[in-house]
Amino acid sequence: MDVPMEAKDVQVLREQPLVLRWDVMPFGILHFVVIVGGIYAVFVEHLNWHLFLLMFASLVSLHVVALLSSTWSVRAHAFFRFFKAKDLSSATHVLVHPTDVTLRSEMCKLNSISKSNQTNTSARFIFQRLPYEIYEIANRKLELRLEAYPTRETLRIYSDHSGLDDKTSVKLASKFGDNDITIPAATFRELFIQQITSPMFVFQVFCMILYMLDDYWYYSLVTLVMLLFIEHMTVKQRLKNYQELRAMRPTPYKLRVFRNRKWEWLDSTSLVPGDIVSLTRSRHAEHKVPADVVVLSGTCVVNESVLTGEAIPLRKEGIDSLLPENDNFSLHDIPDPKRYCVFAGTVILQTTPVPKERAIKPRDAGCLCFVLRTGFATQEGTLVRTFLASREQASANTSETLIIILFLLLFAFAAAGYIFYNGIQAGRKLHTLIIECLLVITSVIPPELPLQLSLAITNALKAIGIPTISITCTEPFRIPMAGRANVVCFDKTGTLTEDIVEFQGFLAPDKLKSSASADIVDDIESDDAAGDDDDNNVTETGIGGGFRFLRPGEILDRKDHILEMCLAACTDTVDVDNEQVGDPLEMAVLSALGWRCQRETVTSRISKLSVRKLHSFPFSSSLKRMSVIFESQDMGTHIVCKGAAEVLKDKFSSVPSQFDKTYRDYGLEGKRVLAIGYKRITKMKKWSQLARDDAEKDLIFLGFLVLGSPLKPDTRKVIKQLVAASHHIVMITGDSAGTACYVAKRTRIVSRAMKILDRVNERFLCFNAEQVDNVDEWSVLSKNALVEVYSSHDICLTGNVVSWANLTGLLSEFVPYVKVFARTTPRDKSSIVQAYKATGHGTIMCGDGTNDVGALKVADAGIALVAGSSRPLSPRKNKQGKKRKPLGMRERALKQLQEELELMNQEDTVPKLGDASIAAAFTSKISSCSCVIHLIRQGRATLVISNQMIQILALNCLINAFCLSVLYLEGIKLSDTQMTISGIAIAMSMYLVSAARAQKKLSPQLPRHSSVTHYMFTSVLSQFGLHIYMLLSEVRRAQLLEPSREFNPDAVDVVFRPGVTNTVVFLFLLSMQASTILISYRGKPFMQSLPENSNLLVVVGGLVFLSILGATGAFPGINSSFEIVSLPAEISEKLVMAIILDSVGSLILDRLADRLFPSSYPMLPK
Repeated sequence: MDVPMEAKDVQVLREQPLVLRWDVMPFGILHFVVIVGGIYAVFVEHLNWHLFLLMFASLVSLHVVALLSSTWSVRAHAFFRFFKAKDLSSATHVLVHPTDVTLRSEMCKLNSISKSNQTNTSARFIFQRLPYEIYEIANRKLELRLEAYPTRETLRIYSDHSGLDDKTSVKLASKFGDNDITIPAATFRELFIQQITSPMFVFQVFCMILYMLDDYWYYSLVTLVMLLFIEHMTVKQRLKNYQELRAMRPTPYKLRVFRNRKWEWLDSTSLVPGDIVSLTRSRHAEHKVPADVVVLSGTCVVNESVLTGEAIPLRKEGIDSLLPENDNFSLHDIPDPKRYCVFAGTVILQTTPVPKERAIKPRDAGCLCFVLRTGFATQEGTLVRTFLASREQASANTSETLIIILFLLLFAFAAAGYIFYNGIQAGRKLHTLIIECLLVITSVIPPELPLQLSLAITNALKAIGIPTISITCTEPFRIPMAGRANVVCFDKTGTLTEDIVEFQGFLAPDKLKSSASADIVDDIESDDAAGDDDDNNVTETGIGGGFRFLRPGEILDRKDHILEMCLAACTDTVDVDNEQVGDPLEMAVLSALGWRCQRETVTSRISKLSVRKLHSFPFSSSLKRMSVIFESQDMGTHIVCKGAAEVLKDKFSSVPSQFDKTYRDYGLEGKRVLAIGYKRITKMKKWSQLARDDAEKDLIFLGFLVLGSPLKPDTRKVIKQLVAASHHIVMITGDSAGTACYVAKRTRIVSRAMKILDRVNERFLCFNAEQVDNVDEWSVLSKNALVEVYSSHDICLTGNVVSWANLTGLLSEFVPYVKVFARTTPRDKSSIVQAYKATGHGTIMCGDGTNDVGALKVADAGIALVAGSSRPLSPRKNKQGKKRKPLGMRERALKQLQEELELMNQEDTVPKLGDASIAAAFTSKISSCSCVIHLIRQGRATLVISNQMIQILALNCLINAFCLSVLYLEGIKLSDTQMTISGIAIAMSMYLVSAARAQKKLSPQLPRHSSVTHYMFTSVLSQFGLHIYMLLSEVRRAQLLEPSREFNPDAVDVVFRPGVTNTVVFLFLLSMQASTILISYRGKPFMQSLPENSNLLVVVGGLVFLSILGATGAFPGINSSFEIVSLPAEISEKLVMAIILDSVGSLILDRLADRLFPSSYPMLPK
């Protein structure tokens, strides 16, 4: 119930004056020294002025970096602009470090600094949009606290609260802020400045300046224009996203608030913790609960699908019903505190008014509530903060990219050192050598790197977001993690099976002796004695043993009606606009029996009977049961309890001898079997005084409720595809082991006979799912015993064993051998997923309910199914019914480029509140487990594309470092035009690689889980070695036909001169770039093959064609355009042959490395 602390620790700081800042004063002194020293050196000592300009430019660059670093890093901001404060009273800001590594540290301004005495000082600040308070106690020790929302008060304090006055509400508003979830507006100018001052863009500009100094003006300007265009499109998309974020703000509205001892109409944004409000159902759909509240009196039924994705109405009750027995209890001390709380963002479906005798009661029919949390501290605010916190995590393989870049920097520094040493030995100009060394080092990170790293995820987001798939993502960095996954976990009900439940019948015992409620027993016996047409020995399914199977019509024909009333009363459905809303299971029972719920009364349309609910103990996932106390005019007051058969068995005063066998046999047929019992109880004035355990004991066993849920239409197909794609499929469900095993067989999750492992009374039971009578008992369960069972059977583990194994630390050893987990709690589900992750397995979890939230959050890729259509949406058709005119290749390419650039900054794109739940990183609006297939397809393609781009990047960087070092010292230099052609070709190729679509069919082959592998390093280094050998061989052959150039140490720079050697280098570089892309691009089985990716084939084929055309001289007209010369015949033929040998050799080396170091994943038993 408490708001979690997101601040771990703080540093108290004081802001420095402008002139004393470390990014101002030291650089001012250095600027003065350099300028004065430079003037003296140039005009007095007559030294080279180029070196002075280089020093001054370097100083200016460092100064700019120092100034901008405060916007890049909060630690740099603290270093340059603040100094450590002596104590809290002298501080102006605090540097706050988060508890979660996915969040960023922030510099927060202190407000309301006050001293309670001479030793204690306190101050407030806002971090992650939540209010915090910091205290300085004795010895200057700091204590950090989240502002205390009133969530730990006693129930009596809540109930007796008489509201706030204006003075108190103003004070609380200054402490907690307005009850508003909104994002500050951003302008185009602000966002554009933010983009062009980002570290990568500044680095790109720095690289372009270096290229300009090396006479590559055209290449630099074209690249800068392209980068500015991309940033412009990015800002437009970010601006649109900010507007969508602002649109997520809940619509404020007027509601009744008890202020100043009277009811007033106030705006919902003015609510503060401690307010008393009246909540009623609104006719306006946009009017939702404005804050997290605890219900004081009255009841309400709410829909929490915006938070959980599960559109099942939940009943909330007032805490007055718990008084006075629990006066000193807080919400944390009572069982299931969420039963008494209504969360912001939920929808009120129905309310029950407050009793007339209460001192404070609303003037309308609303329920009386106490405001606990407001603004971003609410559940809805937490969801918005989750969206905002994931903005910076939208690139694939970021850490791996950094490792590769560090590896390449080693070669870059070696090449730069080679240039510098040999240049000094040859007497070259120092400033020229420094520029060339910087060019070599910066060439490791090409300007198009950000585009390359983000486009793969951008395209995946676009692909999974189309209407026919409809998957919303709040954490884009998890897309490639889905591609790495080799374990897929499914919930059962609502995920593999339909939410639609069919009430198939009731298993009633023939005879039941009990000491409780003799009159009801007499009714049953008299009914039996009167002569029943049912066959009391054989059930509908052929199971004897004292049970008879009753169809819904047969239940209605019974004379006693107690069974009919118990089934109808033990439900929690509500009537909303003359429509019954509730759990599908309960809806199926009421519909089959012809009963209808209207508030607390349930009536029969057929028999005209009615019962009134007096009190309920709601369903609990941990208890696996629910109970309702009801009264009827003819039969008095009773309690009826419904739940898991094995749980309720101990609650019954007696059970038939075939109790266990009966529910297990039906469970093995895939039926959902619930036990139901009842007893007569004495009516009480306050039902809250009745303890649940006392109420639910010594029940009369009525029988078993038998229900069925059909599989979703595509479940078997999805499981078949996943198994064929080398995934380990697991079912994790709260249903019984028998039902889970049956569904696992029907869906082909298991292919062998199954054994169930359970734990009862400190003993481990192992038995066949089909033969329950043959049970092996063990005192100890070990991995070896599990392996022995797995050698001949598939295994189902119950929640009892899971909880024990988790406590003993053995769960991670057990899970690889288990296919089905049954009777699990939400905590068990989380533990199972974490156990798979602990053994190195990438895990996907797919579920639909609140019981799955924990597992969805801890999975590498959790995907929640929200209530909606189970079928994909059909693509929109043209309104006129006419076919659109097909676009040409040029128009298609331009349109596709425009769409991709508009999606460039997807880390800022967030879904609307109705499209995503707080449960998982992925939310499917189509209630079908086929979403897992789509997610894995896109995840695999994204992972492979990012790995390929990193491999291409690594090879190109090594080649650039060589060309800018070794060839530069030999006077070989590419022209501005040649550099521009090469740069544009690479940028287009990388864009088209990232735009490759995923294959529709999953492959049995798993992709490489990382780019940092032995294969990558072996392939890159071996290809690089071959490329350099072949290039140097052709350069040496070309140099024999050209006169050697005399080196002039007084020359400012190496000047480009068209010649045979330059032509050979340029054409060979084009062919190497083309072969690098062709070899690294694998295509199938994870994405489009090269022939299918026609645009990429055209670009890369054009590079190969251009290099061959230039080498053979078949079209001399292109020579002047590309600043190359016609090659002699002996050079031309050997160059073409070298290009072919280099490409074929590189292909062989790459495939050999692939064979030597195949993709490896942690092994799972087969």
